[in-house]
Amino acid sequence: MIRFLLFISTFLLPLISHSQAIQAAPTFATAEQSAQYNHLTRIIRCPTCQNQDIAESNAPLARQLRQLIAEQIQAGKTEKEITDYLIARYGDFITYQPRLTKNTIVLWFAPIAIMLLCLLLWLIIRRLARPDNRTLTAEQHQQLAQWLSQYRK
Repeated sequence: MIRFLLFISTFLLPLISHSQAIQAAPTFATAEQSAQYNHLTRIIRCPTCQNQDIAESNAPLARQLRQLIAEQIQAGKTEKEITDYLIARYGDFITYQPRLTKNTIVLWFAPIAIMLLCLLLWLIIRRLARPDNRTLTAEQHQQLAQWLSQYRK
C-alpha cells in the first residue's frame, strides 16, 4: 500500500503548484489611475513568459514592469507615454497589438496577402478543373462522324 501511495504521489506532486508571494496591487489616488493601471497591465506582454500579460505573470521581470507602470502612473504620465517608453525599451513585441510601422507592416498585412493568394490559387484550380461544356459545330460533327466511320470499318 505504501508503494502504491508513493507511486501515485510521484505523478501528482508535479501537479501541485508551488505558492509564490503575490505582489499586492498598488494603491492610487483616483479610480481612473487604478483603471489605467489595470488596463496597461493587461495589454503589456510579459517578455519572459511571452504568452501572458504582466498582470497574470509571476516572473520577476513582470513584477518589475508592474512596479514601473505604477510609478509612471503616479508620476502623472499618460497611457501613450508609458507604452511608448516600454516599446522603446523592449520593442514592439511588448504589446499584444503592435503599432503599424515599417518594421511591422509584414506582421499586419502578411495574413491578408496569404489569404488572398490562397483564394486566387483556389479560383485558378477550380477554373482549370471545370469540364469544358462547349457544343460542337456542324463541321466538327461531320469530322467526328468521318473518324468514327473509319474506325468502325
